[in-house]
Amino acid sequence: MHSDTELHLLNGCYRDYQFEPNTICIDLNQVYDYCWCGVRAVLQQCIEEGTNIKAWMTIAVLFHKIDIKTGEVELSDTTFFSTHATPIFVAKDIDNFMSDSSIKLNGKVEEYVNKGSNWIVGSINAVIVKLVKY
Repeated sequence: MHSDTELHLLNGCYRDYQFEPNTICIDLNQVYDYCWCGVRAVLQQCIEEGTNIKAWMTIAVLFHKIDIKTGEVELSDTTFFSTHATPIFVAKDIDNFMSDSSIKLNGKVEEYVNKGSNWIVGSINAVIVKLVKY
């Protein structure tokens, strides 16, 4: 797990924390296995400090467009998918947030792939948790 932002108090109004798996992941469950502890720690810290927050999650997905005839990659593009902001007050909210985010983000990735445009998931490169104080 890799975090580009150090854990610290939510001094301002907004923070984001980016977690990157240390191996190639092509499915959200794999990414969660690598990033879940960091995400939980960030959200738990806010609860312990009594900070009222709303959190949302963004994932960075590298897609490859495949040539059906040759099976080769024609094009690669990173696309970002996000959830809506959710209030986090207690530990149970963290579990609900992660579960709901997983369902929504998996649905968005599936919808994108199933458009029939020959795009496939190459890797999910980052989980970004965004927090806003309210």
